[in-house]
Amino acid sequence: MKLLVAGVFAALSANPLPARVERPEWIAAADGAAVTLVTRAGFHVNPDYPIRFTLTGGTKIDRDKFKLDPCAPPSKDTCAARAPIPPRAEGILAFSVCNPERCIIEKIPLASPAP
Repeated sequence: MKLLVAGVFAALSANPLPARVERPEWIAAADGAAVTLVTRAGFHVNPDYPIRFTLTGGTKIDRDKFKLDPCAPPSKDTCAARAPIPPRAEGILAFSVCNPERCIIEKIPLASPAP
């Protein structure tokens, strides 16, 4: 069992977390200074879901630390969110995006790229 656990940790170390993840509905990225979520056409950041970046180790960057950018007028929705993070940060970005038909809840692992 110890060998299996050691193998899992070795595999995780050999495959670092991505700095950018794209889906048809959104793009999430960590660039060494900030974590960013940008929605794609027809989607917006769900105002009822608490966007959060939880760093490895447990520190949480909550919604109140995110700068929210509006969608194009006349929409009053938010289409982008950005929060400062420490250099070389890694963690889980939890968020939800919606369009008029559905909402999607995501928890995406991200890591700032090494300089």
